[in-house]
Amino acid sequence: MSHRTRMYVAMAVMTVVPLAAGLHAVAQETGAEEGNPATMGEMESKADAMVEKMRSTRKYVQNLLEQARKDKDIIKITCLNDKLTQINVSIRTFEDRLVSLRTAGKVGDAEGVNHEYNILVVLDQKVGGLRMEAEACIGESEGYLGKTEISVTTPPGEAEMDPTTFEDIGAEIVERPQPASAFD
Repeated sequence: MSHRTRMYVAMAVMTVVPLAAGLHAVAQETGAEEGNPATMGEMESKADAMVEKMRSTRKYVQNLLEQARKDKDIIKITCLNDKLTQINVSIRTFEDRLVSLRTAGKVGDAEGVNHEYNILVVLDQKVGGLRMEAEACIGESEGYLGKTEISVTTPPGEAEMDPTTFEDIGAEIVERPQPASAFD
């Protein structure tokens, strides 16, 4: 198998595995695995809660971006700006799909309702992932909690050992022999 073919196979696997996991989560969220899909009213109330959570995520990332701008950290600004753009696109798509969900509900299209709701759940999960990525943008310096302290305890009955000293075990230090050829 050529390098290019292996690369395409790897890209396909990297795309299909998260998609399958997302579909499994959607099936759990919508109740499809139990066989009792949520009612239209339940879907709308869950969707309203999801969009509010997405908007609070947007506000959170905007605050992180403002702080990065105050700090004049171009790396954080670029990363957070990218995440904020993706969040905004997801929210606009979510709002459009929510209108489609309500329209499908009014028309009585049960398959369309389930399809639109599944897309809403995936978008909600995507924004949750983008929030985690935005938190990764700010790096470890923001999560620094203080000086690290190391504590060593010795089990009872064991002799305490100072790791900075070595005891003489009577071993003889052997010098490495001379090379046998000039190529060594």
